[in-house]
Amino acid sequence: MTDRSYNVIASETGVPIKAWTKGVSIEPAAEQQLRNVASMPFVYKWVAAMPDVHWGLGATVGSVIPTREAIIPAAVGRKDADVIDETPAAYKPIDEVMNAQKDLVEIVHTLRQVVCVKG
Repeated sequence: MTDRSYNVIASETGVPIKAWTKGVSIEPAAEQQLRNVASMPFVYKWVAAMPDVHWGLGATVGSVIPTREAIIPAAVGRKDADVIDETPAAYKPIDEVMNAQKDLVEIVHTLRQVVCVKG
């Protein structure tokens, strides 16, 4: 038995979802989006979810959707959407995100945000 660095979310009608989210919660709407994408017939092997995964327009932000014999350039966003401002709750604490992928990265320095300006 191997100690995986990811969780597997089973999809009833599609490929599995590999989620690098140990110690990080996934909002229910984002998990449902992942399940919906995983059930598409052209998705190849699995859908991947990164530690910062959250609900998005079109596809889940922080996901990777490998395909076979298909290109889905509109998987993120919409043509008719000008600017979509995410809610602050969409962002996860960076320490949780980094801890969830500690086997993938080496932290050499930590920066702290001083101010956030949008617009």
